[in-house]
Amino acid sequence: MDMLVRALSSRDTLSDEEIGLIRSVRFHTQRFGRGQAIMDVGSYPQACFLVRSGLAAHEHTMLEGGRQITSIGVPGDLMGLSAYLLKQTATDVVALTDCEVDAWSYEELGRLVDTSPHLARLIWMGLAIEGASHRAALASMGRTSATARIGHLYCEIYLRLRQVGLAAENRFDLDLRQEQVADICGLSLVHVNRSLKVLRDKRLIRREGTSVILEDWTALLKEADFDGTYLSLFSAAR
Repeated sequence: MDMLVRALSSRDTLSDEEIGLIRSVRFHTQRFGRGQAIMDVGSYPQACFLVRSGLAAHEHTMLEGGRQITSIGVPGDLMGLSAYLLKQTATDVVALTDCEVDAWSYEELGRLVDTSPHLARLIWMGLAIEGASHRAALASMGRTSATARIGHLYCEIYLRLRQVGLAAENRFDLDLRQEQVADICGLSLVHVNRSLKVLRDKRLIRREGTSVILEDWTALLKEADFDGTYLSLFSAAR
């Protein structure tokens, strides 16, 4: 629960009572391996999931077997909120990497949001940011180069991880395979490979194992045509 407290506190001040309310939520922790399903499209779930570690994603699978990842969940994100309102999942939710999640029953989620209108606003804000992120990704895919799309992905994940204390000094861990990057950015593996080489050759990014080092943040922002306003990465009364 501390990861959620950290995520919400980065965007607004939480009272001790509100922190205590979050920590009172009953949950059970589940572990998923890379590629495992967390929620299936069309199902009627009874719980949402707080990402504790690793990355999760909303994923569409096409009839011919192709996949499109439409949004990514980082630690501190609640996945499955829309199904609480819609009563049915509209996409698959999968583990992009090995990850741990805390399953909250919708009964517990309902108790939390009914007890605290302020926490309810902060939690539903997650859906608004997810939608904004999706629109930004669509704009990037529709109007920018393959290199810019990948740069956009790296900029967003870095800022989101930094927001919860999991990235700093232009360095973060990203254990994604190239085919997963392709599914996120709507590219072929060939385009992903070429674009990553361009970013390396321009000395914008560097890899050390699963670590990504953003060597020239200002130049990367320009290359990716990235503006992180849609992530609402500031603290304000909400």
